[in-house]
Amino acid sequence: MDERLTMQAPAPAAVTAVTANPLLDFSGLPRFAEFDPALVTPAIDDLLAHARATLAAVTDLATPTTWDAFVEPLEDATERLGRAWGVVGHLNGVADTPPLREAYNA
Repeated sequence: MDERLTMQAPAPAAVTAVTANPLLDFSGLPRFAEFDPALVTPAIDDLLAHARATLAAVTDLATPTTWDAFVEPLEDATERLGRAWGVVGHLNGVADTPPLREAYNA
C-alpha cells in the first residue's frame, strides 16, 4: 500500500463518491449547466473540512517530512478547494444572481 495514502486525512465522502453536487466532481471540466447556488455552502464546507483534516494529518509529529507524506496530500486537498471555489468565483463574475451572491459572500 502506498504510504502517503495512510498519512493523509480521508477524503470526504462527497468527494470520493459519485455525487449530485457538480462542485465536488473533479473528473473533468466544471459542470456549469448543473450548478445550483444552494450547493455552494455544503461543497465548500466539505472541502474546507477535508483540507483542515489533511493539514492536521501532515503536521502531526509522527508524519515524516517528505514530499510524498507532506506536500502531495496538502496540494491535493487545497487544489480541490481551489477548483471548486474557482467555479463559484467565475460564475459570480459572469452570471451573478442574488442567490449566488449570497452563497459567494457567506
